[in-house]
Order: sequence, then C-alpha cells, then structure tokens
Amino acid sequence: MIGMEMDDLILASCHDRWQKVAMVIVKVMEKTGELGERGAEAAIATRIEALADAGRLAAAGDLKDWRHSEIRLAR
Repeated sequence: MIGMEMDDLILASCHDRWQKVAMVIVKVMEKTGELGERGAEAAIATRIEALADAGRLAAAGDLKDWRHSEIRLAR
C-alpha cells in the first residue's frame, strides 16, 4: 500500500481520544484486508511513527511498544 493511502487510513482510524497503537494497527489491517499478513503491522507502525513525528498524531509512551503506547489525532 502506498504511504499516503496508508496515512489516510491510519488517520481515519484515530480519534480525539487516546487509543492503543496496537488497536489502531488492527483497525487499519482490517480495513485493508491485510489482517494476518506478515510484515503489515511493522509497515503500519512505521507510518504511525512518521505521522507522530510530523505532528499529525499525538503520542504517549514508546511507539515501538504497541500495547503500552497510545495515539490520538493532534489538536
């Protein structure tokens, strides 16, 4: 999947409230039909980190630790 397209899916899966990174990854995988595809999680996580670095997502915790970090739409 192309980066911009994935970014749009990630942003569409986020809210104003905090959500676990792992949950957002699963939501995106369900939307793309990639649930269970090897390596898809890592690609989505990489884009989440890029969106957080660009200020489009707010992040709490270590984004590499998907179950213990959270993201939301930047305000």
